[in-house]
Amino acid sequence: MKYLLWISYDGKNYYGWTPQPKVPTIFKEINKASNSIFKKEMQIRCSGRTDRYVHALSLPVTIYGNSSINKDTVLSLMNKELPSDIRVEKIEVVPNDFEVRFGTKYKIYRYLTNLKGEGDVDYFNNHTYPFDLNKLIKASKLFIGEKDFASFTSKSNYENTVRNIFNIDIKLTDGILTMEIKGDGFMRYMVRNIVGALLAHNRGAISNSELNDLFKNPKIGKSHFKARGSGLYLVNVSY
Repeated sequence: MKYLLWISYDGKNYYGWTPQPKVPTIFKEINKASNSIFKKEMQIRCSGRTDRYVHALSLPVTIYGNSSINKDTVLSLMNKELPSDIRVEKIEVVPNDFEVRFGTKYKIYRYLTNLKGEGDVDYFNNHTYPFDLNKLIKASKLFIGEKDFASFTSKSNYENTVRNIFNIDIKLTDGILTMEIKGDGFMRYMVRNIVGALLAHNRGAISNSELNDLFKNPKIGKSHFKARGSGLYLVNVSY
């Protein structure tokens, strides 16, 4: 049976999803809980790896193996086995050929920045420079559409670096800047590099022509303004 779990977690105590020696990761906790429940190794995959300190509101994860345990029982047992900062929000049974890494319609990420510079660094990026909301919204339009985003990732082995950003929703409430980015897929560090470039442009560290050049002449790792991981939240993945 293949179970699809929708997982939320506070990432401040973890080094991302990917298993690594000697440090806590989300995968390690999910795997440990799974082994305890099913009494054997199950195949565990997620829709996309999150980085160190990144949070999730709804990360899709599949657990697959020879099991017939009721899904509601699995949900209850997982939340008993997992630490309190990782929760299974819902669970469903999916066909065995369902692949969590492919077939997504869109993903939504949210990035939080405290413009007062007083935010808890475990959950916000702090930005203490002069800020122009209209300038930010105008610059964000450059990122909308199907474009080559090679400049916004440091990973070099992608077959294709073209991605489609459907929308960037920007709000400012009580000094908290929220940027919600919806796209068909994201490469490693892509969201953090987009946010970092936009904030750098807003404070005058990147000119309009330099920002445009990141798309006109794309190159892996060209953008050097990566926002901190703790301000990033995976909001939703749709299939």
